[in-house]
Amino acid sequence: MWVKLAFKLFFRESRRGELTIIFAAIALAVLTVFSLSSITERISLNIEQKVVISSLLIGGFQVIMPLSLKF
Repeated sequence: MWVKLAFKLFFRESRRGELTIIFAAIALAVLTVFSLSSITERISLNIEQKVVISSLLIGGFQVIMPLSLKF
């Protein structure tokens, strides 16, 4: 009995359009969170890659003197 009433009320509310707007807002919010998470992850990986490359470049320009040549 209460299940039939619940479905009846659900379909009545869905015809009014308020539930559609709520579901669309929730879907938009979830999509926004996932897209921002993806963008943040890509930026983080890019920064880590640039740090590794710059540390290799800085380390590559250092002059290494042999230990046998002491002044």
